[in-house]
Amino acid sequence: MKLYSMRTFFYKITAIFLISCFILGSISFSSRAETSSPEQDAPDVIVIMNESFFDPSVLGNVPVNEDFLPFYHSLEEYTGQESNNLLKGTLHVSDVGGNSTNTEFEFLTGNSMAFLSPMRSPYSQYLNPDSEYIPALFRQSGYKTVSIYPYKNNSWNRNLAYSIMDFSESYFEDSFSSAQRIRNYVSDTAVYEKALQLCEETTQPIFIFCSTIQNHSSYQKIYSNFTPSVKASNTESNSLNQYLSLLKESDKALEYLIDRVSSSSRKTMVVFFGNHQPNNYLIEAMFHSDLSPDSSKTDSDIRYTVPYFIWANFDLTGYSMPDTSPSLLGNTVLEISDIELNTFQEFLNDFKTIIPAISSQGYMDQNGIFHPFTIHLEKSTKNSQELQYINLYHDLVEESRS
Repeated sequence: MKLYSMRTFFYKITAIFLISCFILGSISFSSRAETSSPEQDAPDVIVIMNESFFDPSVLGNVPVNEDFLPFYHSLEEYTGQESNNLLKGTLHVSDVGGNSTNTEFEFLTGNSMAFLSPMRSPYSQYLNPDSEYIPALFRQSGYKTVSIYPYKNNSWNRNLAYSIMDFSESYFEDSFSSAQRIRNYVSDTAVYEKALQLCEETTQPIFIFCSTIQNHSSYQKIYSNFTPSVKASNTESNSLNQYLSLLKESDKALEYLIDRVSSSSRKTMVVFFGNHQPNNYLIEAMFHSDLSPDSSKTDSDIRYTVPYFIWANFDLTGYSMPDTSPSLLGNTVLEISDIELNTFQEFLNDFKTIIPAISSQGYMDQNGIFHPFTIHLEKSTKNSQELQYINLYHDLVEESRS
C-alpha cells in the first residue's frame, strides 16, 4: 500500500471528517466567521476579469498595421518573470469562446471545473450559502466587498450568486445608464472609473471584482459607434479586425487604470486576467492572415490559456508567479493581501505547490508539463502524490457544494 505524506494524510482525514459531519448534519462545510478589523496597511484589491482578452502572439506572429496591445506589451514579457511591483504569467482556463461564468466561478470560489459538469451553470448548480468563498474571506477581514458586472443582473444568476458569495454591494447595467459604450456594451474604461470611484468613497479597504463586457461577441456586426482601426494584413475578416481593435481599446483602458492607481495615495493591487480566448472563427482568420504558428502550440493546452498579472503600487518582492489556473489564482491574491485562510484555502495553498494549474482540460505538474486529463486517467499511477492531491481536491470541491 502506498504511504501518504503527513500533510496529505491530514487533508484526507479532514475530508473524511467533513463528509461525516455532513451526514450527521452537525456542521456545514464552512460556517461564516465574525468580521474582524482590517490591518492598517491592508491594500485595496481591484480584480478584473476581462472579456475575451488574450495576446494572440502566444500562437504566433499576427501581421497588423499597428500594435493593438502597446501598453500590455510594455509590461514584462509574457513569461511569468517578476519585478518589484509586477507579477505576470499564464492562466490555464477551462473554456474557449464562451462560458465566462466558469472562469469567474473558479476564481471566486476556489473550486475547479475539472470536477464539475460543463453542461451546468456553476452559479445555478454549485454554490453553497454556507461555504466561505473569496469575497466572504475578504469581508470577514474587514473589507468592503463589491462586484461590478455592467450587463443584465440576471445573467447566469449573477444577482443571486454574488449575494451568496457575500458581496456587500453589486453593480449591474442599470448603474451605467450614462456610461460610455463601445458597440452595444459598457466600456472597460467606464467600469474602471466606477471601481476607482468606489475606492475613493470608502475609508475601508475594498475588494472589487469586475467582470467586463466590452469585448463580447458578436464581432461580425457593423456598429455605427465603432470603427476598427487595427487591420490584419492578407485577410478579409472584418470580425478579426474588430476583435483586435477592441483589444486596443482594452489596452487603453488598462493603461488609464494603472496610471490612476500609480498616483493614488491608497495602497492598491490590480489583478488582471482574461476569461477565455475568443471564438474559433477568429483564430481561423488569424491563420489565414499569414499567421505561421508553431504547430505544437496550437493544441488544447495553449488554446486554453490567457494572460494574467498582478500589479501593485507597493513592493511585491518575495512573491513568485508561476503559471496557474483561476481556482488557484484567488488563493495567491488572498496570500498577498494577508487574508486569513480557511481550511479549504489552506489546502489549495499546499495543492498549488504540487500542481500549479488545473482546469477541465488537465493539469500542470511541478516541471511545467501539462497533462491532458485523458492521459492522466490512463496513467494515474505515474505520480501517486499528484493523484492523491487531485483526488483530495475533488472530494473537497464535492463537499463544498453539498
